[in-house]
Amino acid sequence: MNEINATNNIDILSSNVLALRLYEKRNELSEKVYNYLKRLINLEESALDENAIFSELKEVSSSDLFVNIVTYNIYALAFEYSKTHADIYLDDQINNVKLKVDNNRVFEFYYDKGYDQLPSREVNLFKKVYDPEYNEMLDEMLTKQIEEEYKKVNPYGEVHTSYRSSSSDWQYQRQLKIDKLNKELKDLRDHDIPNDEEKKELETLEIFNQSLIDYFKIKEEGFEEAKSYGDLKRKTLTKKVNNVKVFNNIRYI
Repeated sequence: MNEINATNNIDILSSNVLALRLYEKRNELSEKVYNYLKRLINLEESALDENAIFSELKEVSSSDLFVNIVTYNIYALAFEYSKTHADIYLDDQINNVKLKVDNNRVFEFYYDKGYDQLPSREVNLFKKVYDPEYNEMLDEMLTKQIEEEYKKVNPYGEVHTSYRSSSSDWQYQRQLKIDKLNKELKDLRDHDIPNDEEKKELETLEIFNQSLIDYFKIKEEGFEEAKSYGDLKRKTLTKKVNNVKVFNNIRYI
């Protein structure tokens, strides 16, 4: 593999530099930890493979050496994946690397330092899904929410004046919410069934999503659903592996 030049904040160093730094620390590490980190540098293991992780790693997981080796491992594996898949385009930028199929992201690795100056690393996987049952569930949920909003009684009484009041403010805010729910319901019902071209795109993204999960040896168990922030057509599953946040982002169409 070609040497990977240092980037911003967290350096992505070459395998030779990391191997030398690891060798210099060999007397401070157990044989088990040393060999594991060596396998990460040689890309014999994925840093996201929970089956290869053991409790002793916690003692070194916050060290610069560990952070740099894990960061290198994920970056370099993404680079190798792009070389063996003709449909994949690698977009290498400062602090992040993306894998794309056409204009769709299927993988992104972000590495930087957060506001607390501690390493912040995130792996994002992406896919789109057409699920009629899920859309039907959303339709029923939105319809029920709209009905419930109309049933609410203004706690400040009826609006009897054109001047602004607590009663008129409450009425205004309720109408904003109803309008928003109605728009979401209209957008949901207006969406057509995917055509053949769209179906092919969905199948391709699903294939690469599963391929990347398998390639990086990410266990599909143990994910938890992250906060949705009000977007009903998106779901994010998350877990943490080797202090790297892993997200599987699902967009329903």
